[in-house]
Order: sequence, then C-alpha cells, then structure tokens
Amino acid sequence: MANTRKAIVDSREIDDKTDLMTQLSAHIADCESKIADLQAEHKKTDDALSKATKMRNDENKEWKQTDSDDKLAAETVKSAKDVLTKWYKENSFLQQGPVTGMAAGEAPPPPPPTDFDTSGAKTGESQGIVAIMEMVYEDIVKDRADAKSDEDSAQKEFDAFKKDSEDKMKELKAEEDRTDKDMGKAMTKKGQTERQRRTQKGNLDGMLKKISDIDPNCEYYMVNYPMRRENRQIEIDGLNKAKAILKGGKFDKGPDPNREMTVGDA
Repeated sequence: MANTRKAIVDSREIDDKTDLMTQLSAHIADCESKIADLQAEHKKTDDALSKATKMRNDENKEWKQTDSDDKLAAETVKSAKDVLTKWYKENSFLQQGPVTGMAAGEAPPPPPPTDFDTSGAKTGESQGIVAIMEMVYEDIVKDRADAKSDEDSAQKEFDAFKKDSEDKMKELKAEEDRTDKDMGKAMTKKGQTERQRRTQKGNLDGMLKKISDIDPNCEYYMVNYPMRRENRQIEIDGLNKAKAILKGGKFDKGPDPNREMTVGDA
C-alpha cells in the first residue's frame, strides 16, 4: 500500500510536469512568432527609412544643382542689367561738341539727331528693357528663396521621419530582446522540467516493477488470509466446546443443531 501510494503521488507529479511542459512549449511558440513579427516590422521600418533617405538625398542633390544654376543666372542678369543701365546713363546725355567756322551773329545749327534725345522716346524704351531685366532678376531671386524654403521644409520633415523611424526600431529591438530573454527562460525551465520528469518516470517505472514483483504474494495474502483466519477461529471454538464437554459442561440446543458452526458458537 505504501508503494502504491508513492506510485500514485509520482504519477500525479509527472502529469503536472507534462502539463507544465505543454504550457512552456506553447509560450515558446508564441515568443518565436512574436520575435518573427517584430523582426519583420523592424525590417519594414528600416526599408522605408532607407527609401526615404535615398529620395531625400536625390532631392537635395537636385536642389543644390538648381540653386547653383539659378544663382549663376541671377548674377548674369544683374550684371547685364547694371552694364545696360550704366551704358544708357552715359549715352543718354551725349551732346554735340563746339561748332567752329560760324560767322558772327549767326545762329548755331540744330544738333544732329540722336536715339537718346530729350524727347524721351528712346529713353523710355531703354528704361523698359532695364525694368524687364530687373523683374527677371527679382523672379529668379524669389524662385531661389521659394526653392530654399521648400528644401528646408522637406529636410525638416525628413529629419522628423528619420527620428520617429529610429525610435521605433529601437523600441522594436528592445521588445525583441525582452521576448528573446523570456523565451530563453522558458526553454531553460522546460529543459529542467523534462529532466525531472524523466527521473521521476524512471523512479515510477521502478516502483511499478517492485509492486508487480510483490503483487502475487499480496494477492495470495489478501484472498486467503481472511478465510484462513475465520477457519482458524472456528477450529478454536470447537476445541473449546469439546474441552467444556469433557469437563461435564452442558449446552442448550441451538436453533439448528445441524447447521455449520460459526464463530461465537462455543
């Protein structure tokens, strides 16, 4: 009975360890799946950042080239405008030199016609050309400023996206490390539980063999001992009754003198 009780206790502990191993296996599988998801999300974020970085570098390179071209164009237009302005200014006031060979009292001849006379006809045209060049210059300068503003906004937006992406990847990596550590603990505990279960299973198998080896004697004892004990008691009662008769004792008739003697008849 003691061996049987020990076998029952060991069997229940083995069942508990089997249940624990099943739980640990499920937890390990969940950790593996979670790690795979975290790695996939990390790769997705990293790929998006790489793509955005390439686009930003291409945009910045293009802006630098365009800005350089616009700067050169603005300098060229401004230089041309300054040259024309200076030329028109110098030539709009051309006057005829002193006239020689005039008789006394004669009126001087009229000045020769010039494209830059005081009538303002040609002067207005020259001023229009200068004004157009000034507008072209201002447009180029404004376009450069607008492009610089767009470039700054794009860079600011990219910097924010880069920071968010890097922070997200750090969080994903930290979560992956925590999950991997948790999985490692579960795998260690599962291995220990498996070893303990194997040891207990070996002990249980040994106990069951021991019970099996002594079982025939136990069965013989449990089946035959009650009957032999009862027969022995009847035999003792009969001997006591015979001893009493030999000493002159008398017994009342029983309800059935032919019935088989039982314990307590003597």
